[in-house]
Amino acid sequence: MTKMFPYATISKWNIAKTRVFSFSECAAVRQVPSIFGTNLYQPFIAIDNVYPNHLDGDGPRRFYHQVIDEKFDRLNQFKNLLNWNGDMAEDLNTSSKLDNIGDLFLQGVEPRGNIIKKSTYLRLQPELWIAPVWHSICVDLSILLGECAIREYEHLDPKWVPPVGRDEPQGYLDYPAITFDVKTAAIDDPLLESLSKEYQTASKRDLKDGAWIDIYDRIVSEIGFDPNDLDYREYSPDRVSRLLIPSNNQPHFYPFEAAWAFLLIGFQRKYVPDMLDEYYAHSQIALGDCLRQETLPNWSTFPELPNRKAQ
Repeated sequence: MTKMFPYATISKWNIAKTRVFSFSECAAVRQVPSIFGTNLYQPFIAIDNVYPNHLDGDGPRRFYHQVIDEKFDRLNQFKNLLNWNGDMAEDLNTSSKLDNIGDLFLQGVEPRGNIIKKSTYLRLQPELWIAPVWHSICVDLSILLGECAIREYEHLDPKWVPPVGRDEPQGYLDYPAITFDVKTAAIDDPLLESLSKEYQTASKRDLKDGAWIDIYDRIVSEIGFDPNDLDYREYSPDRVSRLLIPSNNQPHFYPFEAAWAFLLIGFQRKYVPDMLDEYYAHSQIALGDCLRQETLPNWSTFPELPNRKAQ
């Protein structure tokens, strides 16, 4: 099981409204942190002003289409940020060059305001820890990682794919992803099969606004699984339907999750190291590792893939 940093967590019975980051704050940014030495960078402004996992309905797809429509402009803005000349995805399509970019970001990441107390961070969502412009930088870094993955693994026909339909927010699954053409089979999971049958025969009322959780609880009990070993969000009607289709189970890379996890780990190391668990506190962190098959870190979300010789 990979140890990743979801953009949002949802309580099973009590979904409370929390303050989230608004990209409108980026609109006021006219200059990025001085470590980059430039004021040419124009920040990314999300079409709905928040991350897609905070949106209802087709919000995640709107975010996806914006990212795809603007990705070349965002790569150019990334070049402005770094004072880089040349093609970003081509020139940076090596792990060692990504390592250099990552090192620069780990040095430059800045907090939001003058927050210095651990207790203050504990009261805030991680989205509100870093300075606003770093959310734009995170989006641009995510696009770069995705484009680098496409170039590096072109033999597997990688491509950007939009989030699938969902009946509730699904964290990093609500973000643009890269998929690879690797043959897969349907997931062999008796719980998925049983839930699929129940959902198909249930009324729309039984599936609306989280009412499906009652069905989930009943089936888990009937099969004899321990609910403490399961994440109920993995078994919503939309997700069960998706997982039972083989083509939806192809390897995916979630560059937005990888970029955010990288920056968040770096931020904690720099400002609140005692908040890191033992693994991240003592492991090396290098951005290029998220594309290195031999050293994939568990924050990268990059899948294990067949090499060129196997094709």
